[in-house]
Amino acid sequence: MPKPLRLRPEAIAEAREAREWYEERSEAAAIGFLESLNDALNQIEQRPGSHPVYDDPLRVVVLKKYPYTVLYRELDKETEVVAIAHGRRKPGYWNDRLQN
Repeated sequence: MPKPLRLRPEAIAEAREAREWYEERSEAAAIGFLESLNDALNQIEQRPGSHPVYDDPLRVVVLKKYPYTVLYRELDKETEVVAIAHGRRKPGYWNDRLQN
């Protein structure tokens, strides 16, 4: 069942940094990244329970064509995006975000 989607400020910053990185190289790549991210966020919002569990309570969606994953968790009244993580970042760097 759909739930409102909320992105943590850190996840917003990660998306912004990735977009800026792609934009410096190619406007088309930046647009493609944003489209892929928006597709993933729409999937999460519409069907939050349909993606694989990464590390309970986190679920994960891998972006198409880009080395990023969206890590999120379902809360009672909303779905929270915890991180938009590059595939080369150390797994678990977002764990402190789960305490809040």
